[in-house]
Amino acid sequence: MSFPGVFKSIEAFDSLWFTGSSIYENDVMAPIIHCAKLGYSQEDTVIDVILSGSPHLDHEMSQYYNAFAIGERTLQIMQYYDRMFGVLRAKAGHPRVDYRNIIGPQREMPSKIIPMGFTRHEVEVQIKLGMKDAREYTKAKKEM
Repeated sequence: MSFPGVFKSIEAFDSLWFTGSSIYENDVMAPIIHCAKLGYSQEDTVIDVILSGSPHLDHEMSQYYNAFAIGERTLQIMQYYDRMFGVLRAKAGHPRVDYRNIIGPQREMPSKIIPMGFTRHEVEVQIKLGMKDAREYTKAKKEM
């Protein structure tokens, strides 16, 4: 991974690579366009998306909020749309594609800029939480 402005882009596979989150979190359009170039119709295209946070925005009774709570809710909404922008853009432009699974963790994810890295223990904890989320999502999907 390469953060623009912090590290140089990576050159590989005859392309220049940097973190996609500098534009939007998930480029859902690229695989749809790739499938179209291979000759697949939208109806035959199935997309699964893994987000860095929940794909759901809970309803809030904001009429009872003070200024601080409104500020916090504003940040929640901004983070939600930042996370979902690529998905919403793809759905608007390609409505016949099957967006089969759009999932993400049901908790805030830790992030670090400095130091840039995670300990082995931190990574193992995140893997276990990811496996738990996957099991819960699979169970909920079966119950639908």
